[in-house]
Amino acid sequence: MQTMNRLDTTRPTRAGFTLIELLVVIAIIAILASLLLPSLADAKRKAQQTKCRSNMRQSFLALTMWVNDNNDWLPPGESSSFGLWTGQYAVYRTTTYDKALPYYLSTYLGYPPPDSQTRTAKVFVCPGFERYGKDLNTGVRQLYCRTMASENGLTGPVGFPFGYPDAANNNVTRPHKIIEVQQQRPLAEVWVLVDADQVAITNPANTWRDQLPLQPVHGSVRNYVYFDGHVATKKVNPKGGFRWP
Repeated sequence: MQTMNRLDTTRPTRAGFTLIELLVVIAIIAILASLLLPSLADAKRKAQQTKCRSNMRQSFLALTMWVNDNNDWLPPGESSSFGLWTGQYAVYRTTTYDKALPYYLSTYLGYPPPDSQTRTAKVFVCPGFERYGKDLNTGVRQLYCRTMASENGLTGPVGFPFGYPDAANNNVTRPHKIIEVQQQRPLAEVWVLVDADQVAITNPANTWRDQLPLQPVHGSVRNYVYFDGHVATKKVNPKGGFRWP
């Protein structure tokens, strides 16, 4: 009997990628990455800037409630013999940190009241600043600056609406009422808080300047919240300070 030949079921195997093909694929991926990464970085920065604006708005609403409960006086209030630092801590407790806004606004922001425990008021943490890896629990004054006379066109003691506590240099001023600020400048033109960085704080003798980011954390702009409640974004002055140009 004649035997039937078996069908040849073997199939030719396909060779792997050649070195040239791999190099081409890698080159294409590198090109796509170079195109996409700047867009992703910009989107992340925009998201952080938006969150920062939201933080400022929440801080202002808490400040408004505090002022309403204290006969229109700004923190630390009518009976205080001192004012607040211009640089804002993100932490608060009953000792040391009674000269920064989080100490007074904590309960209005939903945080526990000040006691002996050091707590972080996250609303006072700029998301852009967190990229710099600073230890917030050290209480460094690096997140925001509050309003200052030289940057807002205010004069005299009212130039520091929240007062100032520098007893060492005999420069203590008490806080003021909102109406006192309004009598000098429209509230829409006087900011409460602004992003802080070393481009804005130009004085090298400033004791907390080295705690600040070298450059503005939102790129070419900074966020501001004003005494009328609006939040604005303004271009950075490359010559220093907060105002443009």
